[in-house]
Amino acid sequence: MLSRFIHIDIKNIILTSSLLISPVFFSIMSIIGIRHYGREAGNLFVIFSVTFFTMCLLIIFLNWFCNSVKFLFAHYIFMLFIPIAIMIIFFIQYSGNRYVLSMFQFYLSFSLVSSFIGLYYSTNRQEFNKSFNCWVIIMWLLSIGILVELLAHLFTVGYNLNLWRYQGLSYTASICYSLNLYFILFKNRIKIFRLCYKKIYRIASVLLLFFQIMCVFISGGRGGMVVVILSTLLIFSYSIKLNINRKAIVNVMTGLIVMFFLSFPILSNNEVIIRGASRLFNFITDTGIDITRTGRDGVYALAIYGIRERPILGHGIFGQFEFMNNNYPHNIFLEILLGGGVIYFLLSIFVFIIFFVKLNMLIEYDVKYMMLIPLTSYVFVFLSFSGSYIINGLFWFLVTLVFTLKIDNKLKIDNYV
Repeated sequence: MLSRFIHIDIKNIILTSSLLISPVFFSIMSIIGIRHYGREAGNLFVIFSVTFFTMCLLIIFLNWFCNSVKFLFAHYIFMLFIPIAIMIIFFIQYSGNRYVLSMFQFYLSFSLVSSFIGLYYSTNRQEFNKSFNCWVIIMWLLSIGILVELLAHLFTVGYNLNLWRYQGLSYTASICYSLNLYFILFKNRIKIFRLCYKKIYRIASVLLLFFQIMCVFISGGRGGMVVVILSTLLIFSYSIKLNINRKAIVNVMTGLIVMFFLSFPILSNNEVIIRGASRLFNFITDTGIDITRTGRDGVYALAIYGIRERPILGHGIFGQFEFMNNNYPHNIFLEILLGGGVIYFLLSIFVFIIFFVKLNMLIEYDVKYMMLIPLTSYVFVFLSFSGSYIINGLFWFLVTLVFTLKIDNKLKIDNYV
């Protein structure tokens, strides 16, 4: 059993960790007890990220060179056409604003590197199989990090959640939950650590599900709760569709319900949990949804004003950040409309439709691609409430991977059973 943990493919650890570089970094800081207050507070995160991104590019380019990889037309679109187009757009629209420059730099470091990681797994499908163990490790690493932080918050007088903002904690807990649920239900269709098939691990995983949900409640992040609900519905739906053992679904639900009722007397009297849960649902009132309680009304109003001002072509993919007073709309659809207008919006909707159709086809083609559902649920909810698609690495990884994977029904990849 131990040998399975010792012989871990380091290159896949580096590649998968880079897709969630911020949560991985802050989890490590939390576990080792270093109080780090965010990306803007120092150079440690920058050094950590640059090191990982550099190693990623070395791994990818060496692999392509040594194996004389043959690229398809779709690969060149994400490898050359889109990055060059975005660079040209930046240089045309750049007016000297330092915030806009930083967004472009984040695109080059986070998004472009992640897109190359997607190309790597698209051209090396067996490496994608090997990456499942790495995602198990990352799920546990992130889970331990948020649990350490939140337990300290619960039981240490005067302890504040300064390591991440509550949104970061909520989203991190939610993607851990989604990955954990996926591994619990689909582990017999993929190949992961032998330990994951032991009864004690199954019990530990269900317990962890409960604590991951509690982390979302305690942090009070609304987006994280949406990820939990959406990913649960999708994973359960695909579980039924793909004939996953329904007993496993019943066991998971039973375990969560039992743990909730056993812990309810404690949870219902905990001030921190009550405060977090209250924040989760405070935007729901007797008269409906009150968006002013989300803190996004001002940002949305400015974005909508900008869209009305230039509805056809928008303010530019990078020009929108300057229009938003060094900010972004915190909603992918508003961001697309503000940046590129109706034309860019319609094109993006078409691309998204193809993306989800292709993703469903991949899952039906080979069940191991169900792994992308937890990641997709997290990304699109996050971009609907919080982030910018321009600098979200996981978004570019998913789009690149899904669009460049080739489905060959004559040569179907063997499933792990």
